[in-house]
Amino acid sequence: VDRRSSCRFSRRGDDVAQGAQAADLSIVEAGKKTSSQSLSADLRWRAVNVRVGAARRGDFDVLPAMWMLLYGAGVITGGAFSVRLVPTMGACFMVAGAFGLLFPAWQNVLLAISFGGLHLVFGALISKNHGG
Repeated sequence: VDRRSSCRFSRRGDDVAQGAQAADLSIVEAGKKTSSQSLSADLRWRAVNVRVGAARRGDFDVLPAMWMLLYGAGVITGGAFSVRLVPTMGACFMVAGAFGLLFPAWQNVLLAISFGGLHLVFGALISKNHGG
């Protein structure tokens, strides 16, 4: 293990702990906030890249599938420190996106079902099994 990287990791942990104390949050809540902020920036950047790339090529029909794939990847990444159902939901988004690429005529239907239905279903499951 590189000594510099372990020092950086240690300093980052100290930063999170100090930020949590200053904001009157638990270390877990501060970690969630930090990871969600970093995840949201990554998702926005990827979404912009996909849209601009597709717009330049005039290839707008793949956007719904790409949104589902990228959102699913982000949910899997963000859910790494959450309950097991969160990354599972991300995988379901990615499956819906893959089906959207295979069956382009169904992309908008899959987009509506995945963003509407998956959030409701997994939200209810998480609420029931994990107390909200």
